[in-house]
Amino acid sequence: MTTEENIALKLNLGLLQAAVDNGAEMIATACPLCQMNLEAYQDKINQAFGRNFSIPIVYFTHLVGVALGVSPSKMGLDKLLVSPEELLARAKEVGV
Repeated sequence: MTTEENIALKLNLGLLQAAVDNGAEMIATACPLCQMNLEAYQDKINQAFGRNFSIPIVYFTHLVGVALGVSPSKMGLDKLLVSPEELLARAKEVGV
């Protein structure tokens, strides 16, 4: 993002669009820098390419912690730029 922002925005656009096209409601990454790029630049991608992405992007350890019973707020999910609260509430309703 720092050296070739336009290229990085296009690459992230492709990832976000592929997720939406395949029915994803959240993206979990194994790379903290990828998590930050996909989450923090969604607004810029939306503006640059006329899209309306609002997909929560989490680092996989967020999900591991929640699966092990750690509260979402202790895992920092309440600090994300795109809130996963709606997804977490739906998951809780169905017992996931």
